[in-house]
Amino acid sequence: MYTTDFCTTRRGNYWWDSTSKWNLSVTSAPAAEPVTVDDIKAHSRVDLADEDGWIRDAISAARRLCETFTKRAFVTQTLRLSLDQMPAWEFYLPRPPLVSVTTIKYQDSSNVQQTISGSAYTVDTYSEPGRITPAYNTSWPTGIVHTNAIEVIYVAGYGAASAVPASIKQAIKMTVESWYQERGTQVIDQTVAELPMSAKSLLRAESWGYLP
Repeated sequence: MYTTDFCTTRRGNYWWDSTSKWNLSVTSAPAAEPVTVDDIKAHSRVDLADEDGWIRDAISAARRLCETFTKRAFVTQTLRLSLDQMPAWEFYLPRPPLVSVTTIKYQDSSNVQQTISGSAYTVDTYSEPGRITPAYNTSWPTGIVHTNAIEVIYVAGYGAASAVPASIKQAIKMTVESWYQERGTQVIDQTVAELPMSAKSLLRAESWGYLP
């Protein structure tokens, strides 16, 4: 990644700015999308049932693209953060809002995965992004530096689809509508399709742009 030291200052340098490698993945996808097919059809004034499959796929792609843009999780989902080494002290979890931490595991010197007791750390779900800190009079395992040595499983998101901010839902609707109108020239894929400027304008107010 980058070449700065571990730091926990707000909007400063974080573990993802260090020479340590990291990986973030979704292990349990959201149970629903923030908007429905009917929401899109009403927004775009589409009434053809044979478009439902395309719209459903487009909603999923638009939601993932909007999550990437805002660096947030929308509907509750489970994520896995892997690090090559344990941060020196407290560390922040990407894709807020943080709901809970399920487990923190590490590979010991014998290359055996160990689980850190939940009593050994505190979880701050009030701050954004959420953070994990060693409990009083405890410390993290030290001297562990190798590929994916640390694994944090956690839950993030606003909750159910109904809890997702209206501005985010509107951005998804605008994006799907734009793609629908441009279907002949645009591929609905997270790495290819673009967010329309109107959607980006709505999403910027929700964005944590410095997060991975």
